[in-house]
Amino acid sequence: MNDRIPPRDQLRVKQRRRVVQYAEGHRQRAGSRHFGLARRTVRAWFRRWKSSGEVGLVPRYRVPAPGLGCHRQSCPCGVH
Repeated sequence: MNDRIPPRDQLRVKQRRRVVQYAEGHRQRAGSRHFGLARRTVRAWFRRWKSSGEVGLVPRYRVPAPGLGCHRQSCPCGVH
């Protein structure tokens, strides 16, 4: 595995690599059906993998906007 991939993401990258390798041999639509994923997701991972290799498969989670998801006005999360 690539040294630039954080240890916490290595399993996720390995799983995504299996999906894109399957999609490369069987087409993206078949890959999405086989793994139960949206075609859009498989397509995005496939493109990122082709352009950047395994580093492109590292999760890109979005940070939620401040205030979203909090159920109290005086939220103890410290974000506000």
